[in-house]
Amino acid sequence: KESEVNIKVVKYAVAYLKKHFDVEVYEDLTANDSLTTICNRANKWKADLFVSIHFNASGGAGHGTEVFVWSMDRSKNAAAIAAADRVVRRIWSLGFTNRGVKNGNRLYVLRNTTAPAILVECCFCDNMLDRDIYKKVGADQMGYAIACGILDVKEIKQVDGENPAPAPADPEEQNEKQTEETAPKAQETPYLVK
Repeated sequence: KESEVNIKVVKYAVAYLKKHFDVEVYEDLTANDSLTTICNRANKWKADLFVSIHFNASGGAGHGTEVFVWSMDRSKNAAAIAAADRVVRRIWSLGFTNRGVKNGNRLYVLRNTTAPAILVECCFCDNMLDRDIYKKVGADQMGYAIACGILDVKEIKQVDGENPAPAPADPEEQNEKQTEETAPKAQETPYLVK
């Protein structure tokens, strides 16, 4: 399921981001929540950046990573465009095709949040090439790529004597990497990072 894979990617991204920022994740939002509810909650948080993480699907034809913003007009949406460009480039560096930053003005959550907002489509879960790449890199490296893109850094450095190594291993994920991991199925489930 996409929601289970999203949670793992979000968990890793947040672990990395928390080394530098106060980050809040609202995992209690589900596909059953209205988009209005999601936007209203996001707007109350007064976040510096609204991030929604997903996996794409296209019947197997599409491949690569893309990040959507509500407008491609830099004079109105510079912060979101810059963050989106950094995130898509970081995910591309993992081996995925870079489909770029795209206009997502049709996406309700991007149009109706007051903070700069991005919607990340990590890869296409129904494309064999993307699934193979994702199996190799896993949620840890996907989350790390997203966090580095948000922070605009090449690597997340040590803070207050902490080990700069990746976030603690998720035993469940380690188990999945050792067995044949199946790719997520597409489903719209919002995960918001503040």
